[in-house]
Amino acid sequence: MKLAVIAFTQKGAKLAARIAAAMGGAVPYAPREYTGAGVNPMGGTLAEWGEKAFLEYDGLLFVGACGIAVRAIAPHLKNKLSDPAVVVVDECAQYAISLLSGHIGGANELARRVADTIGAQAVITTATDVNGVFAVDAWAARQGMVIANPEQIKEISGALLAGRQVGLRAAFPVVGALPKGIVTNEAPECGICVSLNSRRQPFAKTLLLFPVILHIGIGCRKGAGEEQIGCAVRATFNQHGFSMRAAADVSSISLKAGEEGLLAFCRAQEKPFRVYEAEALMEVDAAVSASGFVKDVTGADNVCERAALCSAGPGARLAVPKTVIGPVTVAVAAEQWSVRFDER
Repeated sequence: MKLAVIAFTQKGAKLAARIAAAMGGAVPYAPREYTGAGVNPMGGTLAEWGEKAFLEYDGLLFVGACGIAVRAIAPHLKNKLSDPAVVVVDECAQYAISLLSGHIGGANELARRVADTIGAQAVITTATDVNGVFAVDAWAARQGMVIANPEQIKEISGALLAGRQVGLRAAFPVVGALPKGIVTNEAPECGICVSLNSRRQPFAKTLLLFPVILHIGIGCRKGAGEEQIGCAVRATFNQHGFSMRAAADVSSISLKAGEEGLLAFCRAQEKPFRVYEAEALMEVDAAVSASGFVKDVTGADNVCERAALCSAGPGARLAVPKTVIGPVTVAVAAEQWSVRFDER
């Protein structure tokens, strides 16, 4: 987590520096008169700092009153999926209060970590935590899953808090003991579905979670445009019911490292673009749709399938084999992955 720590008094600045040093990589701030010893000047007003920090950091830790934190962040709040974690610590280091994005943003866990670091008491107020009930959104965040329909979180949490069962359907192996109230062999009204298929709705009220484990391999003719590549990928994903939110990256052969259409597509989708030398692609031990012509031109007998498998890593499988759409070839590989309940 990229963390900023801000304080407003000399005593608070010393605590901010202490926390930042202990948290590893955190950046402490304070008004200029309290800087020094590694504490950076806040620069401008609190409102200006809050606006910039809200966009730049994954977590904000205020050393001071809750009211100061609320005023600093209030104009910038968007939603629980994107807002950073916000924690408040009093300058006497008695309490670490989770204020915003307790589950998905990780503020509850951050508050606990800070409390352990400075000998404070963590203050957590989310209903599932205080009642000792499984928090599906926090679990999904720890698993690196995307929540397709966050409006269903309250249905899951509400059912568990009321003592009702919640179903689970998963297209992956399930590791670890199921949390209390989660069942796999019954069909209650609401439930959790972990799948790569964006159309799955096995319950009347389904919370759909996507693991981000799909890797897109692309081959294309020289000069293929962003729109052509985008249309090919979208058509492939739509055909198989995949969501682009489940895609981790895009990959190809090193010959395509400067292909502007590919680069523009990756920028538009905000996905990393990875390239591999032909020799590395040929080392992939998998059955692929080999082409002698492609090998003569590129040095690899298949670009899209091999590139996707390279990015997906050991144990990966081809979820979509080579698909030709106009001047573009698309393949999709899925990482080896499990639904895990054996973490904290």
